[in-house]
Amino acid sequence: EEMRRGGALAQATETQWLSGMRAIFPDVQSGERITGVNLPQQGVRFYVNGQAKGEVMDPAFGERFFGM
Repeated sequence: EEMRRGGALAQATETQWLSGMRAIFPDVQSGERITGVNLPQQGVRFYVNGQAKGEVMDPAFGERFFGM
C-alpha cells in the first residue's frame, strides 16, 4: 500500500513485487532485524539477522521501496 503512493503500478508489477516480498520477509519477532541494501539500477538485496534472504531485482522496486 505504501509503495502505491509513488504512483500507479501495473498489476503484473505489483503482483511480482508482492510475491517477492512475501518470500523474503519473515514474521518479524522482537530483536530480529531486516536490512535492505539498495543496488542502484539493479534492485534490492535483503538480509534477515545478517543472513542473505533474497532479492527483488527491479530498479523501480528499489526506488519505491526506499522512497517510502
